[in-house]
Amino acid sequence: MTSTALEDRAALAREILAYLGAHPGSEDSVEGIVEWWLLQHYVTKTRAAVRAALTQLVRRGLVLERARADGRATYRLNPRKLSKGN
Repeated sequence: MTSTALEDRAALAREILAYLGAHPGSEDSVEGIVEWWLLQHYVTKTRAAVRAALTQLVRRGLVLERARADGRATYRLNPRKLSKGN
């Protein structure tokens, strides 16, 4: 087994233990752990990373942000930057 595979396995083990530590009464199948525990963790972590990336793109003017009435924002490519090759 490669060192990357071992690192990935160790990271998964830490994520499972972190979930069980936060929810000590939890019990689930492999499928449930993947679909509910780990997916929830991944989505939360990825949401923060996507938000940070979008903030950077908006600051650079590459992406436009528009506030919606419900308080959320939508994002789209800035058409002025499209023709400039940025």
